[in-house]
Amino acid sequence: MTKTNFQEPKVINIITKAVLDVEDSYFMRSTTWADDFHQIRYFPRVEHSSLPVIVGIPNKCNHYTVKEAISECLEFYDQHNVTPCYVFLCVGELDLIGLSPSFINSKWYEFDSYIWAEMCLFIPKGDMNRPMDPLIALTWFLANYKDKNVLEDNDDPTVRLLNALESKP
Repeated sequence: MTKTNFQEPKVINIITKAVLDVEDSYFMRSTTWADDFHQIRYFPRVEHSSLPVIVGIPNKCNHYTVKEAISECLEFYDQHNVTPCYVFLCVGELDLIGLSPSFINSKWYEFDSYIWAEMCLFIPKGDMNRPMDPLIALTWFLANYKDKNVLEDNDDPTVRLLNALESKP
């Protein structure tokens, strides 16, 4: 999925609705786009008092990527004087000790982050069970977006939406 698709309001709403129960209130401000780890910063519009959200998309979710997230959140706090939420979209292997089922959604995981983030969530890529949670569907899409046959065969509404966005010229 391209960097520009993460600016799409429908993609932003998938994330903010699932995590904070807020829609149409965020915009993407900056990204870090490395080969093995992408990070995207979403800010609430001025009229909304919601928390900023940083989305991390690593090839592997492990202690190294958590250290990267901690560094990103501390830098964010230094720049903006607010502690963000951090959401990992685990498109590859999830290899981390200390995760607990999330209180927001039992299919997600949390990591104790009270010192450096308002919350730290890990969203697994899931499988093709239907209906998929929208954030798990986004993660599943990101993990499988190079395999067009798999994507076209999936009838999940979120996957279909993302497929349509990816197909736009």
